[in-house]
Amino acid sequence: MAVTETVAVSISFVLAVLALHPEWQEAAHEELRHVFGEGDDYLRAVSLADLHSLRVLENIIKTLRLYPTVPVISRVASEDLQLPRGQVLVPKGTVVLLVPGITQRVPQFHPDPLRFDPSRFSDGRTGKEHACSYLPFGVGARRCVGTQYARLQLKVFLAEILRRFRFLAHSRWKDLEDALVATSLHTIEPVRVSCVPLHPSST
Repeated sequence: MAVTETVAVSISFVLAVLALHPEWQEAAHEELRHVFGEGDDYLRAVSLADLHSLRVLENIIKTLRLYPTVPVISRVASEDLQLPRGQVLVPKGTVVLLVPGITQRVPQFHPDPLRFDPSRFSDGRTGKEHACSYLPFGVGARRCVGTQYARLQLKVFLAEILRRFRFLAHSRWKDLEDALVATSLHTIEPVRVSCVPLHPSST
């Protein structure tokens, strides 16, 4: 049940930000045309090889650092911890809350952190980040066991949707920022987009 909700929430945020950034939505459509062609096979089933080729789509998905589906991660300190750059001692047994919605917007790790910019994850611009600057599936021994499955599922669903529709925005950026922090992240107001079919047979 958890994976169904988190993937659905993630897809809604991706479609909302793409509707607000038509230049990146067009970049995704162009990549899909390049990978799937523009003939009768364009709407064929997605293969694993296709998924590995969808780098723009993958980078767009990574911008969910702005809207982490799981906004709070709890851990119990297994030993006394001395936090770096401070005099704070976290005693063994303390419940520690990690808040990706804050840490993934730290300018030190993500310059101009509120800017939707999938290119920041492009080849050649990654690899030097702090290990905990982006935690879409948690960290450590309790990291989500469904990480790889969720990544593939997101790309498959988005590839299927974006090959069939173009999305127009009816929600504002502010509407996405006004969110409720619960087990998963949800906007206070519903995410609203218009779906424009790209093919007469799209349903």
